[in-house]
Amino acid sequence: MFKHLAFLCVVAVLAGCASAPKVTTPKVAADAKFLVKDFTFNLSQKRQVEGYPTQDELSQLAYEGIAETLENDGMMAAHEANAVPVSIVINYQRRFAGEDTPFPSKSVTNPIVGYSIAILEDDEEIGRITKSGLTTNKGFLSNLKTTATMGTGNDAQTEMADVHRLTDAIVAELKRLRE
Repeated sequence: MFKHLAFLCVVAVLAGCASAPKVTTPKVAADAKFLVKDFTFNLSQKRQVEGYPTQDELSQLAYEGIAETLENDGMMAAHEANAVPVSIVINYQRRFAGEDTPFPSKSVTNPIVGYSIAILEDDEEIGRITKSGLTTNKGFLSNLKTTATMGTGNDAQTEMADVHRLTDAIVAELKRLRE
């Protein structure tokens, strides 16, 4: 009886390991350059506040931030023939202080973001990097101030700094793909 039970346990463990797909992110050449083939920016928010960029404006700012950083770092492909094509999707949740209370403010708080970078080869996905539920960490004192003041006093410029941090994080992910 013990032998049968031990055998079943071993089989169950092996079956569990065999059924778990192994997802790997491919490495690219150390001098690889990237071509942003597709770019999508999804903005979600509970309320529209005047003075903040629209989804199209934020999308343009994020795309330009990624392209500019890739270009400055010598990682932007000039020709499609030698490029590593990528598809980037950003999900950006804009939040305002007090938006779930009867006293909402016009002050933006830390966004909740997620992104997905698909690495393509011949228009087929060969790898993916996915991050979700991320918030901005601006350091202890700034985080303490934001918590104590519920984000009041933040404006569209604060949000632009958050978008810049996001685009830098995406480029950093692309850098890590290089061997």
